[in-house]
Amino acid sequence: AGRFRVETVSLPEAVAAASPLREAVLPDVRGVGVFRMLRRYHVWHLTLQDVLYPAVAAGIAAAPTAFAIVDRYAFGALAAVDEFNVPAAISNPALLLDIDRPPSYVPAPFLGAEPNTSSVFERSLFVFYRLLQRVFDADLLRELNAFRDAHNAPQLAAPADAYTRRLVVTHSVFGFEYTRPISRLQRLTGPVFPAGPGPQRLRTDLKRWLEKTAGHRDVVVVRYDSFGLGGGRGAAAVRR
Repeated sequence: AGRFRVETVSLPEAVAAASPLREAVLPDVRGVGVFRMLRRYHVWHLTLQDVLYPAVAAGIAAAPTAFAIVDRYAFGALAAVDEFNVPAAISNPALLLDIDRPPSYVPAPFLGAEPNTSSVFERSLFVFYRLLQRVFDADLLRELNAFRDAHNAPQLAAPADAYTRRLVVTHSVFGFEYTRPISRLQRLTGPVFPAGPGPQRLRTDLKRWLEKTAGHRDVVVVRYDSFGLGGGRGAAAVRR
């Protein structure tokens, strides 16, 4: 095979560059409703467009790029690869959630329902939740399309359209995911970890435990609600 260049676009550098924005956009979310929390989360990622887009566009312009692997919420990078017609796959480091348009019997995210025991009322609630989500996504879509229009990238009919025609590699497995049909372009790979040193921001007790048990095939599952692990009780829960 001939030589080619692969461009990998992720969020750490952009997050570092935009860290002053994080506190302004994502204050303490305890007691905030799901939709408002998601809105703040998406707004924070929207602020990264102005950081990611020029960096990715400059990289593509500097040398031919055969393929890009773009983080799910790297909206500016997605606009850049679309503008320059670079084939891309999506790296989704979280759950599937509603990255596609799942059937109505699939529990809506964050409701805590079980698919095998969901009642007619619960299934109706799933549909209602997703209709509300579309209303809340309308502002997100307008901002995404305004940015894309300014950079000659194709418009999106819905936020999910950024993913539906691309290979999506999701770092999860069924068991954590609800059982449901998925597109052939969706691939569940299980956890994917970067090479090199492990996380540097763990609390001392958790880091010591991980180092002590390294090589014994321990598994740590990080959930949304684990960001607030407190003191000894939180550490004990992770150990169990």
